[in-house]
Amino acid sequence: LSAYVSRTLGSVHEAICRDGGGVSVEVICVDDGSSDGSGGLLDELCARYGFRALHKANGGEGSARNAALSVATGEYVMFLDGDDVLLPNAFQTAGQMLRERAGADLYSFRFLSFADGADEPAPEPVKTWRVYDLKCRIPAELISGLSVFPTLFRRTTAGSDPFGDLPLGADRQFVMEFLAKAQVAVVSDAVVLGYRLRKGSMSQLPWSASKVRSLCDHA
Repeated sequence: LSAYVSRTLGSVHEAICRDGGGVSVEVICVDDGSSDGSGGLLDELCARYGFRALHKANGGEGSARNAALSVATGEYVMFLDGDDVLLPNAFQTAGQMLRERAGADLYSFRFLSFADGADEPAPEPVKTWRVYDLKCRIPAELISGLSVFPTLFRRTTAGSDPFGDLPLGADRQFVMEFLAKAQVAVVSDAVVLGYRLRKGSMSQLPWSASKVRSLCDHA
């Protein structure tokens, strides 16, 4: 991922600067035992932007996210893969939702996919947003559509070590378990993240016996 880390962290820095101080942001970057030079580049970029870098032995996506959660101090957490980009409106939009509808367990926004090498998507402002009371019923929109990103999750509701070790499906498992504990969810139509479609990423791997086993384990 070393070819993408600079742009990813640069996009986070741009979103923080764009917000103008409306929200307080703590950025934790995890090097999950990389072997392509990403670790040294990560240290350099974190020093430049004032982010925090963690280095650990390779343990997979869920393990990396648990490591970041173990040292996070914010009220809410949001996850970002090392090849995706935050759009300039991300924290501005999140701050608006936190002010207008405070106290929810999660705030979910939209992402747009873009092909590797293509232009990044343009941000879209808040059009509509919906509030769900989850104490009695979890709506189908959240069960089928909620993603681990770009979503703000209340850190105390997530708990410690919430991600399992499934090579595929750990995100979905986390989301389902979080919804079972959450009481209020806010869903916005604002686009705040660009999801890069690149050859070789976990979501783009061709079907294989191991991929099918991973999905069966998740089910």
